[in-house]
Amino acid sequence: LASSSDLAGLVSFARQFGPHWAYGLNLKFVRHSIPDTLPGKHATSFGAGLDGGVIFMPSDAITFGATVHDLTTTYLAWSNGTHELVNPTLDTGASFNFFPADRHAITLALDLAWGFERRRLDSQISVGGQTWDVRTGIEYWYHDLVAVRAGVNGKDFAFGAGVRYRQFGADYSASLN
Repeated sequence: LASSSDLAGLVSFARQFGPHWAYGLNLKFVRHSIPDTLPGKHATSFGAGLDGGVIFMPSDAITFGATVHDLTTTYLAWSNGTHELVNPTLDTGASFNFFPADRHAITLALDLAWGFERRRLDSQISVGGQTWDVRTGIEYWYHDLVAVRAGVNGKDFAFGAGVRYRQFGADYSASLN
């Protein structure tokens, strides 16, 4: 039986800058394992890269953000001797928070993912070498204790739930492709 896996370890840094701005960086180490052409064998890779992001919060109800993934063009070295460069991508988005009743919160989000790798067949919108993917989602919190979430990325539907108690929390998510 063939299977694939992806693992990542992150070292992160983030700071608030004044009352409306925040920024951060991730140093990431990634490992991929995919089935090789020989039965029972796998090709594995190891790489490292850097992500950076910024958030602007003009009010408690509205947040704008941008993240550059693979800012330094992530380098992957594969066990079969090949090398791969992962080009930077840009995610921009906005979220809107509503509080319809006491101890109830709803967040609506809209993201636009910008690609620069000429993935015309893999993207929702493509013009020249530029591609875009639109993602939307909604999250509902009850008493700041239990959350349910749902979202759409192209034709993929994702859903999840979370619980939080004091400083502890757990989340579950799944995606239907």
